[in-house]
Amino acid sequence: MTCFLAICFSGFGLGMPLAGAEESVAVGLKPGDPLGTFRVIKIAGAKDDGVEVGQSLCYRCRYGSNPIVMVFARKASTEIDSLIGVLEKSVEKSLETQQMQRLCAFVVLVGQDRSELNESAVALIQRTGAEMIPAVVTEDATSGPLDYQLSSANDVTVVVAKDSQVVAVETFGIEKIEPKRISDHIDAMLAP
Repeated sequence: MTCFLAICFSGFGLGMPLAGAEESVAVGLKPGDPLGTFRVIKIAGAKDDGVEVGQSLCYRCRYGSNPIVMVFARKASTEIDSLIGVLEKSVEKSLETQQMQRLCAFVVLVGQDRSELNESAVALIQRTGAEMIPAVVTEDATSGPLDYQLSSANDVTVVVAKDSQVVAVETFGIEKIEPKRISDHIDAMLAP
């Protein structure tokens, strides 16, 4: 089965205080947490993944227990392009090495204006020339998957997972994305 990369646009609520809590308590996904399912609508990219543009599905389900990188972002600006390049190369390398479990990834856009998100998804794929990455919008575009506890406090959150469990979660401001950190997590996850 060929896997494709998809990046999710949104933020996770790490470090956000809970109502009534005296101290800041981390919420959102953490390493070791199970990776929940959520439905998205494919907007652009990954022409050969068997999913039509406009189709509703769960990419997380489609990829199963394969290693997955999900990028959630609230802004699809040019600053994220280098991260997509790193992810595309990692997916290609995984396919070339014929590993039992191939790396998969997808991009999810989250925000208030669905038409703006759709335009951003198309522009992102066109701008980067990514061929293996589906850009999607969650069915609940404003908040993203509920059990992921996404927060507007972070522009970009990257979730790295394997065997349906979270391996790492990284959050960034849009101008402070560090693709090398994600590449290092992927290399560690895929190491024999």
